Amino acid sequence: MPHSIFKDKSQLIVVFLCLLLLVLRYLKFPDAVLSWDVFGYYLYLPANYIYYDPALQNTTWLDELIRQYEPTSSLYQLYPMAEGKMLIKYTSGIAILTLPFFLLAHFLAPLFGFPADGLSMPYQLS
Repeated sequence: MPHSIFKDKSQLIVVFLCLLLLVLRYLKFPDAVLSWDVFGYYLYLPANYIYYDPALQNTTWLDELIRQYEPTSSLYQLYPMAEGKMLIKYTSGIAILTLPFFLLAHFLAPLFGFPADGLSMPYQLS
C-alpha cells in the first residue's frame, strides 16, 4: 500500500477546505480593505511615515485620500483636540503589526506605477 502524507480522510478534507477558502477569498478581492474601522487602525502608518503628521494637524492630505479612495464617509475615527490636533481613537497595535507590510507596499507602489500615498492598491493588498 502506498504511503500517504495524510493519515486519514479527515486530514485530507481539512487541507482541501483550507485551499478552497483561499481560492474563494482571492477570486474577488474586496475593493477597499482599508476602510471604516480598519482605516482608523491603519491611519497611524501614512500619518507618521508618509505625511509626517502624527497629530493630524494638516488634514489636507487626509481630505485628499478620503476624496480619492472613500475609505470612510466621515472621520468618526478621530477626536478633535486642542490647538487643531486630532487624536486617532483606535490603539496603534494593529498599525505596529502591519508596519512591515506597509513598508513593503510603500517600496513597491512606485515601482509598479501606483501612487505612494498610503491607500493605493499595493497598500490595500498588503
